[in-house]
Amino acid sequence: MKRFERFLRIMKQTPGQRYALATIIHVEGSAYRKAGARMMFSEDDIRYGTISAGCLEEDLSYWAKDVIRSNRSFIKRYDLRSEDDAGWGEGAGCNGKIDVLLERVRWQEESFSYQPILAALSGGKKIASVRGVGQYAEGMKLFITENGDVLGQTGMKPSILAHHVKIQLNRLFTEKQPIHYEAMPELESGFVFERYESRDILYLFGAGPDVEPVVTLADQMEFHTIIIDPRSERCSRTYFPRAGGFIVEQPETVFRTQTIRPDHYVLIMTHSFQKDRKLLHYFLDHPPAYLGILGSKSRANRITRLGLLTCWFSDWRGRSRGN
Repeated sequence: MKRFERFLRIMKQTPGQRYALATIIHVEGSAYRKAGARMMFSEDDIRYGTISAGCLEEDLSYWAKDVIRSNRSFIKRYDLRSEDDAGWGEGAGCNGKIDVLLERVRWQEESFSYQPILAALSGGKKIASVRGVGQYAEGMKLFITENGDVLGQTGMKPSILAHHVKIQLNRLFTEKQPIHYEAMPELESGFVFERYESRDILYLFGAGPDVEPVVTLADQMEFHTIIIDPRSERCSRTYFPRAGGFIVEQPETVFRTQTIRPDHYVLIMTHSFQKDRKLLHYFLDHPPAYLGILGSKSRANRITRLGLLTCWFSDWRGRSRGN
């Protein structure tokens, strides 16, 4: 569900390009990827991401071309339980069935744009969507935020389904499962309800050469990385093309303008013992979701002991003065 933001950025770079988005909407039994996994095909046959171990991608590329040409969504079912090579993916022997939704997407349609959706995800908001598949629901899309703000809609038809759709979308924000499909045979259609979340934010203090592969790996793991370093020549897109942002400041002064929340991730790689100590002192009082420090175990232990001692001394001095 977090890869969706990456795909939107790819679409934004080529706004005239048409794509086919493939999303696993249901898994019965076992499979390589679970519901919510997705990949994207461009009209010139470039692939982004993967939804299997290589069993399905070739066949999906064929169907993707058809979806791009026809602009009609459909669900492709793969039965991976068979061990006979009857077709693409049919002989995988993975003991599962996979339903894949294929739909055409483009950055800007006549009455629909993904710009507000990308902006909301970049701002850390959760989004729920419903997309229609089939004769009655073809082309129906609705994207809303947790606060009920409509970010985009197209093809929505006034019907008795309106109340039901609203209930299902609201449930998405509280349920663990990020996606589910609901078939409506009486309408020869179905609806895919899905929740999207922004990428986790990683604050990385330091911009040395050893940070470069870390940023590349973090990007591959769907982190939005923000690099903090006072050296403008190092803290730049030149050395970190996959970084999400840059803050050219002394690390210890960042907190005056930047809020690092408890659900953010932090790596300290300044190569300065004193800077690391000051940063650790701050994060002991304002712990993030994850905190990592570059260096040997003995160095980390020294910094940690000094940080804890400083916190204890400050607390003791404050209580002493209060008495």
